[in-house]
Amino acid sequence: MFAIVASRVARDVTLINFQLDRDHGTRPPSDQRKEWPAIDINARNLPELLDTIHNIASVTRPDFVIASLVSLPSLMLGLSLRECSDCRLVLDINKNYTTPHCNSPTEVELERLLSTAYFPQSVDAPRPTPLMETLISEADAITVCDAALQGRFGGLLVPSQDDAVGASIADTDPIVATSLQTIFSHIAPPPADRHNSVSARLVAALRSATTHAPPPPDGADIVVFWKQNDTTLYGRRHDMVIKYLASRTDVRRIVVFDLPISIHDLNKFRDAGTEQASEYRHLYIRTQKKSLEIMDEEKIAYRSFIYHPDIDHSINVTSSSGVSLEGHFYDFVASVLDRENVRTNDAIFWVYPRNPFIEALVDIFRPKRIVVDVVDDHRAWPGVTAEQKAELTEHYRSVLALADFSFANCEPVAAAMRRFSPTIQLIPNGCEIEPIICEPAWSEAFETFKTWQGKIIGYVGNLEEKIDLDLLHKLARTFPDCLIVLVGSTHANPASRNLTRHANVMMPGVLPYNEIGAWVSRFSIGIIPHRIMDLTKSMNPLKLFVYASHGIPVVATDIPNLSREWAGLFVAVDHDDFLYQVRQCLDNPIKPHKSSDFVERNSWKRRLDKVVSKIIR
Repeated sequence: MFAIVASRVARDVTLINFQLDRDHGTRPPSDQRKEWPAIDINARNLPELLDTIHNIASVTRPDFVIASLVSLPSLMLGLSLRECSDCRLVLDINKNYTTPHCNSPTEVELERLLSTAYFPQSVDAPRPTPLMETLISEADAITVCDAALQGRFGGLLVPSQDDAVGASIADTDPIVATSLQTIFSHIAPPPADRHNSVSARLVAALRSATTHAPPPPDGADIVVFWKQNDTTLYGRRHDMVIKYLASRTDVRRIVVFDLPISIHDLNKFRDAGTEQASEYRHLYIRTQKKSLEIMDEEKIAYRSFIYHPDIDHSINVTSSSGVSLEGHFYDFVASVLDRENVRTNDAIFWVYPRNPFIEALVDIFRPKRIVVDVVDDHRAWPGVTAEQKAELTEHYRSVLALADFSFANCEPVAAAMRRFSPTIQLIPNGCEIEPIICEPAWSEAFETFKTWQGKIIGYVGNLEEKIDLDLLHKLARTFPDCLIVLVGSTHANPASRNLTRHANVMMPGVLPYNEIGAWVSRFSIGIIPHRIMDLTKSMNPLKLFVYASHGIPVVATDIPNLSREWAGLFVAVDHDDFLYQVRQCLDNPIKPHKSSDFVERNSWKRRLDKVVSKIIR
């Protein structure tokens, strides 16, 4: 409730929830369909927790932090943020605070570490007051939910909805909002000597215990600029390219930038994403995690630039602060690359049109080499006006003129781009030789899916205009004894939700790519029910390679750019033929070994090895 109400008196609110020791399987993730989604911090041990607190405190500059006193990690993140940014710290003591205790092995280790700094004379000696309660006096303000806690700790009484008997959230909201406004308006500025306080000593102890990775080995630095805000979610082409690049021993670091996004648009994702079949909540959560720098992998740093309303969102338009969005974004990129020890004049920029910042990024940072990877021809997308097509044409022309290497994902796209880059190379999408199969924990949909005993017809991909809905309705009616699983977002094509009227249709919504394998590996058959249109004529469906990687047969409509050399692909000329081919595949399933040669020949490694070696040398 605090997060919801705080948003009415603050322009930006982020809710963080610590999920410690999740590898023990004792705590489910936060329910992201709630009104206000939480950013889960999944720390499996103390070093991970310390690194996470350090990273968040290093890159976040809030005006206020509200920390729950039920959680020692929450309190220490609040103290760390205050020490780094001179913000104000409010401790909220709710009804769950009875006797302070640690809820997980990691919290026990954290308390011991902090106790060593706070009680250096004897860590194990009995203490009259637990450490968490000792630190209450370090807060700039305190809120409590009932009179008993107020009598014990003082502070401002802010009743929760549960504590206000018979009250609705509409009744309690104004009280909470007024209380928060009072705190935000009247809280005292930080004392000049605060950096010598107890909390400062404890934060210093956290920093000294934070693990520091050894200097990375020599190798190429690659900076990727993606054209959307969904890196890591779908396993798109650029995700697969990044994964391949990270597997190479001659690559030192990969820094990935999604397209900048305004906090206004990001909050629209948050507020519009309560439906399971939407991508919005996933985009909100992952963008926030990239911004907090808590999605990084061993070689890969994922970053998102979130800008505020005082920065004009138009390209080349200067805001009241005198700096354009471009300027803010370039400063952000420079800061990130500096912290990642990337020297831009030695780096490789791997860019994806349409990204309006590409030309200026190249001009400012002067990378060693520029790779342009064209995924789809955006001029063929539905609803693109003549003026937009002209702008896209100029964008392709100017970006490809910068390229040292240029690629396209299918022949129609390569043909369309050769007028701008005569040497553009065709590099179709590829297969994963060892796809991830990781069953999602705490997923009711997956548990229901696993119980199905019959044949399963599956589709993975957003259900956009390119999907032939009439064909899917016929499929559901023709195969009533089969479960038809349609994985993907319906946000761009709400009519697709009508498919749920069929009892044998399951629509689990968007699934992160690391969970997709657990579903696809159980499909009896994969389908590509695309309509033939300008958009699908300039696509190279990645889902075909996903299906093939898991050794399942595929039935597709007769769209261009399918890898037809695979014996497991069956192309249908019309609806009746599609239904016939599905029946044939269900009755005569291919053996997994029949797809292994195709997967090897068409793997991402086989596609990219030689050309990337040329790029890096």
